Amino acid sequence: MEVAGENGQRPLHAAAAAGHAGIAGILVSAGCEIDPQDHDGNTPLMTAILHGQAGPVELLLAVGANIEIARVDGLTAVHLVQLPGVPPAIQELIALGLAR
Repeated sequence: MEVAGENGQRPLHAAAAAGHAGIAGILVSAGCEIDPQDHDGNTPLMTAILHGQAGPVELLLAVGANIEIARVDGLTAVHLVQLPGVPPAIQELIALGLAR
C-alpha cells in the first residue's frame, strides 16, 4: 500500500487526484500514511487541491491531514487554494481546516 511510483506518489496520492474519496478512506483506514510527500513535496491533500477534488480534500482534512506542510518550493495547501482555477468549495474546506 505504501509503495511509491517514480515521482514518489503513493496510492493515496492517486486516489486523491482521481477524486476517489471512498478509496482514499479505505487506504487511510488500512493504515496508509496521511501526509506522505512526493518528489515535489506534494501531499495527497495538495494533490487533491491541484486536481480540484473536493471529496478527497474533505476526507483528508477530517482524518487530520496537515495543511502546514510545505512543498519543495515552499508552498503549503493554504497557498495552493489561492491559485487560479481552484474551486470555491475547496477554498472553503481549507478555511474550515484553518479554523480548527
